[in-house]
Amino acid sequence: PFDSIYISFYKGLDSIAGAMLLGNKDFCDEARIWLRRFGGNLCTLLPYAVSSWDGYRKHTLVDDDDDMTSTTKIVSFQEKQRKLTRIVQQLSSDAVVKKYIAFD
Repeated sequence: PFDSIYISFYKGLDSIAGAMLLGNKDFCDEARIWLRRFGGNLCTLLPYAVSSWDGYRKHTLVDDDDDMTSTTKIVSFQEKQRKLTRIVQQLSSDAVVKKYIAFD
């Protein structure tokens, strides 16, 4: 089991930089001290927070235009996994693609 989690915003959300560190209260209190020691604060982190939020919205929120109401719904990671699975299945069945790429 893990006692802390590090989530990279620029790798997973196409943010300009940044990350989220999750853990228990004592761990986060200590990390907050080190964040300040390394010069991080709200003013300097604001562009990263905005970029991360934008990336989150691009990768998890989609417009549902099926009924022309233009509502927004949250796309779960399970839905993204199902979509990726369908894409991999389609690519795997293509004879040309199979010559160059093998999906496990």
